[in-house]
Amino acid sequence: MVLNSADDLEMPDKCVVIVGAGVAGLSAARDLSKRGYRVCVLEETDHVGGRVGTQQVGDLAFNRGARLLYSCSKPFSALLEELGLADNLSHARQLTAKTIGRDACWDVHLMPGPASLFTPGLTFKERYRLVRHAVQLWKLRRRADPDDATSVREADDIALSDYILQTLGENALSRLVDPIFIGARNWLPDDVSPAFYLSTIPNLFGTSVMSLKPDMQALPDAIASGLDIQTNARVTRITPGNPCEIQIQRGGETETLTAAYVICALPGDLVPAVMPSLADEDSRFFSQVRYSSYGAVHYLLDCKKEESMQFYSRDAARGVSLFQASPAGEKTQLYAQLSPDAVARARNEGRTGQLDQMIAERMAAICPELETHCIERHNQWIERMLPMFQPGYCTALRAFRERRNSAPQRVYFCGDYLYQALLNGAVASGHAASGNLVRDWT
Repeated sequence: MVLNSADDLEMPDKCVVIVGAGVAGLSAARDLSKRGYRVCVLEETDHVGGRVGTQQVGDLAFNRGARLLYSCSKPFSALLEELGLADNLSHARQLTAKTIGRDACWDVHLMPGPASLFTPGLTFKERYRLVRHAVQLWKLRRRADPDDATSVREADDIALSDYILQTLGENALSRLVDPIFIGARNWLPDDVSPAFYLSTIPNLFGTSVMSLKPDMQALPDAIASGLDIQTNARVTRITPGNPCEIQIQRGGETETLTAAYVICALPGDLVPAVMPSLADEDSRFFSQVRYSSYGAVHYLLDCKKEESMQFYSRDAARGVSLFQASPAGEKTQLYAQLSPDAVARARNEGRTGQLDQMIAERMAAICPELETHCIERHNQWIERMLPMFQPGYCTALRAFRERRNSAPQRVYFCGDYLYQALLNGAVASGHAASGNLVRDWT
């Protein structure tokens, strides 16, 4: 591809290579293809979608990463309509998970609303603060963009745990925020700024959480439809210029492609390795990009268990932060997500392929049937699961975006690390990259 065919030579300024076939890269490719650009997407793996999709191992089927969609993003909802996927969505407005603490059990509500006021263990003062905080969040809706974490930056200099302690109180942190962030996001509130919380929660009032039928793979497949995508092609270097040069390895061979423009949709912490010519300011920004890792074990039992989902508090996790049982016929698939401390231990000890062994004792207590009824199991490890919007990151991110937008570029960037640690943030970043390219060179 690219500046090789007669058509390409006639319109060299319409040739774009996109590096990475995750949802961000695919969204940018789709936008540019609709505008008449010649687009080639290069993907290192053998599938599209990155952390969005479905993986099959034996009789176990599970998500590659992302599990849910949110209806709070209007542009993302419009994309689902355009792709013909709106009728394939299952909506849930009230999501509740049983939370197991060290000395108590309680229900935690994943969507904001009045039900959170009745969470056991909150003091009267904390309930009053929660009402006042809900009013403030509602007012914040006017400027909180669920697609962009930098839209609310006023508390970017502290950790979310400190913000909740100051705003709501200790019990609100341990009973409400901790279980949701550790169970649903696999983040410790100590490690992220309030930016994600303040840009998303105000927009979740009255909205729904969605799952996609038949599975999450339908989304990247729909975005990728009609695009020129070359899999098993690992990009080793991107050199900006006119034209840009893209060095790739595939099939044991090294080759170089050329294109008028490149959109780099790789994880942010991998960018410096493929772009050693980055300006010093940009290198400093990319050195701040961090991701949480993710570990889970999937089991298949030859017996039927009741459907359930359980979160575990920080002091009761003992290696497992989320457990889910999903019966199918006379069998049951189990999902056990490792807690953040167990994930860190697995990485530090080089045991990312032995996750089931690390949580074996804990799982025997949670599900005694495992010992005699488990017929399949699979360890799932994702080195880069979600970008970490740590304290100070949104300030650096906004400066990076403004600097890159101040002049036309030959290489653009997209990815959830540039907008929001949600699927809709990845899509928004793809739209922004393609829009900036068109704006700069039309």
